[in-house]
Amino acid sequence: MKLAIFGCSWTHGVGQIDNYLSWPQLLDTDYRVENYAVAGSSLLFQIHLLNWVKQNNPADKYVFQITRPERITYWNDNVDWTTHLKQKNNIKQFDHSVYNDVQIATIQSVSQSADLTTKQETIDLAKAYYKVMNDEAFQLEYKLSYEYIKNNTDFCYLQTEGKERKLDLPCLEDILGKEQCKKWWQAGTHFGKEGLEWTANWVKENASL
Repeated sequence: MKLAIFGCSWTHGVGQIDNYLSWPQLLDTDYRVENYAVAGSSLLFQIHLLNWVKQNNPADKYVFQITRPERITYWNDNVDWTTHLKQKNNIKQFDHSVYNDVQIATIQSVSQSADLTTKQETIDLAKAYYKVMNDEAFQLEYKLSYEYIKNNTDFCYLQTEGKERKLDLPCLEDILGKEQCKKWWQAGTHFGKEGLEWTANWVKENASL
């Protein structure tokens, strides 16, 4: 059986932690795992991937880590996303080649100009977008995306900000408590190996894997 997973850097992993170690790599399951998470990507793009996978490379189960709002992602037309899936330990997940077909921007990356994969034209677009977009529109987009994900996946959850957003979903930060999360943080708010192992076990139990 096949498991398809979606999310942002909390699910894809980051280079500073064991060369992109991710919790899907630590899942003890009989499923064949394909991890479509992309660091910094928006919910809209992850929904696009979810729908693309269902149509073109179906799985038996779909797990979705819901990221923060206020992100911009655009992508090339008619991409075969499986071409970016590479073997990583015991699973398949996107490698860096995915950024040939995807451009991402977040408020943090635009303000810090830290993401070398983001083109200047994307940064300029994002700056203009963030300048004119109001918070009500961001929150509406986020709510609609959340409802769609909840109704079209087998299991979904939040990494952070569950109480703040008042969403009827499990949230790791709420379950663990902020102090425990901070103990596991490396590379910003990303879990190191101990937190990733906990996440893998928690998802396995709660998603019935």
